[in-house]
Amino acid sequence: TPGLIDGSFRLSFDVKHAIEELAHQADLIFVFMDPQKQATVSSTMKVVNKLDKELNFGKRMHYFITMADQMKDEKDRGRVLQQCSTQLAANVQDTHSLKIYTIYLPDRQSEAPNEIDELCKIVSDQIQVHMQIAMRTLKKDMDMITGIADRFIARNKTQRASWSTALIWKALVGFISALALILGIFAVLGSSGMQECPIGGFLCSIFNVANGISSQMLGTILVTLMTIVAGISFAKCRVPQGAPKDALKKVEQVVSDMSLVKERHALQKKAFMSHNIQ
Repeated sequence: TPGLIDGSFRLSFDVKHAIEELAHQADLIFVFMDPQKQATVSSTMKVVNKLDKELNFGKRMHYFITMADQMKDEKDRGRVLQQCSTQLAANVQDTHSLKIYTIYLPDRQSEAPNEIDELCKIVSDQIQVHMQIAMRTLKKDMDMITGIADRFIARNKTQRASWSTALIWKALVGFISALALILGIFAVLGSSGMQECPIGGFLCSIFNVANGISSQMLGTILVTLMTIVAGISFAKCRVPQGAPKDALKKVEQVVSDMSLVKERHALQKKAFMSHNIQ
């Protein structure tokens, strides 16, 4: 409002440029003409020409004659349609599919055909297209998020299982290291020193320290054993514990929420496909 008009009247901004910018964002472009001025406004035809021929937005554009109830009779209606068709045909590429709708407010009494329902159907069809695209995109995004969460949970379970195994290794390594340290001390004390200790007889019976293995040899064996044990400990015990419990609960909640959203999405899609948007 007030629309595109000829003459000396100028708006405070470049209305044509504004329309072109909006046309890049819009899904539908409606061109409204009235029975008085019809398609004689040159500024309107210039915008139509640029949008259709230069910017190639012809498939988005639809043409309407408003206030069609003011046309006196069928002859007057035919004259207006003829004039608009002629002017538009000179400014659009696809003249074969050019269609002009006549509309007016439904509460006005008139025998002129009112195609305002066609206008509503054009809008409704475009909404359905976007809704279907949005639903497909939503499902794709939900599947992606659920897949990431499932992989996170599976990886976390694997890490926790590996960490439990590593914990057992740590306990075993600690026990072996303590035993090796004790044997090392006894090796330094010598065979007689070992036999004098409360557990010396038991250790001597296991390793036969008193009968054949010298203290130096035993010390060498213990050093080698502790080196091997340390290497195994380093290799087996460096396993991440897994995600904190609160983080894991959040991820599991996401998976649960995604399941609910998917169920609602399926119901909404079914309802949407079975009913037209009014």
